Amino acid sequence: MRTKKQPRAVLNHYSTWKYLVLVVTCIILALSAMPSWFGEKPAIEIKLSEQNTYLDTPFKINSLLTGQGVETTSITVENHVAQLVFDNEAEQTDARNVLGKWWVKKTPCLTLTDQLRRNGFNLWLYAD
Repeated sequence: MRTKKQPRAVLNHYSTWKYLVLVVTCIILALSAMPSWFGEKPAIEIKLSEQNTYLDTPFKINSLLTGQGVETTSITVENHVAQLVFDNEAEQTDARNVLGKWWVKKTPCLTLTDQLRRNGFNLWLYAD
């Protein structure tokens, strides 16, 4: 007695390039999702100037913030820009307030005419 051959189930019914596209797409999507997996740390960037000797080193910035009760995770300086990293947004806000108050006290306030003169404008008042 002869038996009929059973039809075999096709396991790979898509071509290889379609599987390759699927794998590459999954890898790209996984890489684009990585920043949301690791999260962000709140930070503040301060541009350091050579004329300002009050906040020119990370040690001085850290001592100012520590004196006001604000703790930083790290302070890095690259190309005259200091980046302060904090554990949470509350510390970031406190540091911004401390640095803002300190900066207003230590930075001289210039009038509009002083700023224009520094930029090379000559102001002449003409009277008839």
